[in-house]
Amino acid sequence: MTQVVRLMSDYNADWPLWHRGETSREDWPQVSDALARELEHWNASWHHDHRHGWSDEQARRRYVDAAGPLAERVRAELGPDWVVEVGPLG
Repeated sequence: MTQVVRLMSDYNADWPLWHRGETSREDWPQVSDALARELEHWNASWHHDHRHGWSDEQARRRYVDAAGPLAERVRAELGPDWVVEVGPLG
């Protein structure tokens, strides 16, 4: 059975993988420590304000550009039973 995970950041969320709601690092033992660190770093780079948008355009572009490659790595580590969706990216 195919499962869907979403890669996205949200206000006050420490972990960017969502499956039937917010999850934490502990919910994803199949994700390597190296990828987990990169996901946490990517999530922390989300400088978006719900009223004013991004802190600057370069920060937004770096965040968006990193999403696709990270999603591919998550897909590779989770295996063929998972579909990785991206976004919204803010």
